[in-house]
Amino acid sequence: MNTLIVLILTVITMTVCAARADEPVAVVEREDLVVAGEALPTSLVAGRDAVAAEALAVLPGVDLRPQGVPGGQADMSIRSSSFSGAGIALNGFALPNAQTEHFNAELPIHSGMLSAPTVYTGFEQSLAGEGHLIGTADFTILPVDTLRHLSIGISEQDGFRVDALAQQRFAPTAGGAAAGAGVFADYTEENAVDYPDNDVLARRAGGQAQWLDTRGGQWDLLLARQEKEFGARGYYGVTPLWAADEETEDTLLFAGWTKTDREGNRLRASALYREQTDDYTLFWTLPGVFNNSHKLETYGASVDGLLLAGEGGSLDWRITGSEQRIRSDSLGDHQRSQMGLAAIPGMRFGKWRVQAGSRFEIFEEEPNAFLPQAAVGYQVSDRMTLKLAYSESVRQPSYTELNYESPASLGNAGLKNQTAATVELLLSGASAARRLAWTLGLFQQTTRNTVDWIRPTADASRWEAWNIGSVDTAGVEAGLRWQSEGGNRLAAQYTGLVKSEDTDLYASRYALDYPEHRLQFSGTLPVGSRLAVELQQEIRCQEDNPLRQSSDTGYDGRLALHALVLKSPNVMLSLAIQNLWDDDFEIFPGQATVSPQRVSASVTMDW
Repeated sequence: MNTLIVLILTVITMTVCAARADEPVAVVEREDLVVAGEALPTSLVAGRDAVAAEALAVLPGVDLRPQGVPGGQADMSIRSSSFSGAGIALNGFALPNAQTEHFNAELPIHSGMLSAPTVYTGFEQSLAGEGHLIGTADFTILPVDTLRHLSIGISEQDGFRVDALAQQRFAPTAGGAAAGAGVFADYTEENAVDYPDNDVLARRAGGQAQWLDTRGGQWDLLLARQEKEFGARGYYGVTPLWAADEETEDTLLFAGWTKTDREGNRLRASALYREQTDDYTLFWTLPGVFNNSHKLETYGASVDGLLLAGEGGSLDWRITGSEQRIRSDSLGDHQRSQMGLAAIPGMRFGKWRVQAGSRFEIFEEEPNAFLPQAAVGYQVSDRMTLKLAYSESVRQPSYTELNYESPASLGNAGLKNQTAATVELLLSGASAARRLAWTLGLFQQTTRNTVDWIRPTADASRWEAWNIGSVDTAGVEAGLRWQSEGGNRLAAQYTGLVKSEDTDLYASRYALDYPEHRLQFSGTLPVGSRLAVELQQEIRCQEDNPLRQSSDTGYDGRLALHALVLKSPNVMLSLAIQNLWDDDFEIFPGQATVSPQRVSASVTMDW
């Protein structure tokens, strides 16, 4: 298979889109946080100018593990997955990185153009779109609004950032169609994020065009580019005695179409091209420097939908295709393609709902994968649902896991595709006014051909990519969300986990280094009509690891104060403290790359 698959899918996608339905659909507007008659713009409370990693850091169930600060490099984990098992999707289209999933939390698009991400795991991933092995944070492109946004901030160690977004929705045509456009740019500097020479410099810019047609369809075209340079001393398991630098470039071209009619039928299509480069330099003690450069190109297209029929009948379906090409002086030159098909019909029987189907993943070289999906739901009451689900997923090892060799890491060309099977039991409910929502769930997850970077023995000098066999994870999840009429917002999430594995090893860096207990808490509390206090707090008890030199308990907190000083235009001053308790917990075992406590201030204007 080659790019012909992608081209065929693109043609099919656009043909199907042009032929579909004609019911109008209401446009969903952004919502502001109303406080005692005043409106605090969501950009100032939720972080409209936040990069993807910062938006992910506050999501219940997502474990963002930054090396330094998220603006440099951050690994993403869901349900204690390795960084390779979780990632981002855009309009339901998964965005993996075939070179290394260390960049799975990267998204160069301005978050003001996107909805807040929704986290999907297990069976829900198959319904929501093309997902990752364990979990996915899915962003959706919003209808363009007319707005102007500017934010300027400073932080300790001469940190500086500026962020701008402008969007314009044009007057609708006589038939009701409307066009929109937007542009954005931002610049960030952070100095001495952990070690004195680990600085971060990031630049992003891009634009969008949008068309809302008379049949309720939303057409989007986005072009975005991000360039980053950051010090990487101590990252990726390398000794901090050696300085390191890393430069990345990320260009994304994304075209999408989506339509949901009044009955809930959905049709969606996407196509993308993405080019990512990664240049890593290690200044070791040997003559010369260690350097590797990679260029990854990804092509992909997808079409999916939800078809409702009769009394409670449904069909979730999907066709996807993608190709990845890498040119690397250390990993070699490779390309691989895959295609995915999915069909999951469902039917309602009174208070019961049954869904059962499968995904079928076709790989160019590895064996194809048949992945059954099934769920049984019961409507306990008008506001309470119980669901039991089973799902399977698969992923290909990255080229770093297969072929990399450095002073600190050694790949393994014999790695096979990794699979996961998950059983979930979820009870969810909400109050009568829908201001309080809660979930309680149990899950059992088994991964086979599990890939992890491990130290096989205590005297091993490098992290090695191993197939550690089957890993069983049993977990409990509990979540609570509350919002008052006055704008108070509180959320709490608890996750408890226990893992067991087949392989005898000395230390794990990712898959077996996980929080046994993790409590996340976040809240936004208005104080009067012009002040709001924002708090984020995490407490974790990590599994024992012989290489972790800090305590196994971590306390990561953030406190911010937002003051609305003008209403028209909205002007807000913000003061924030990162690492509120100056915690020295080692995020990665044996890697003392903790970002110290840091104070920042910003002024944000929306009009």
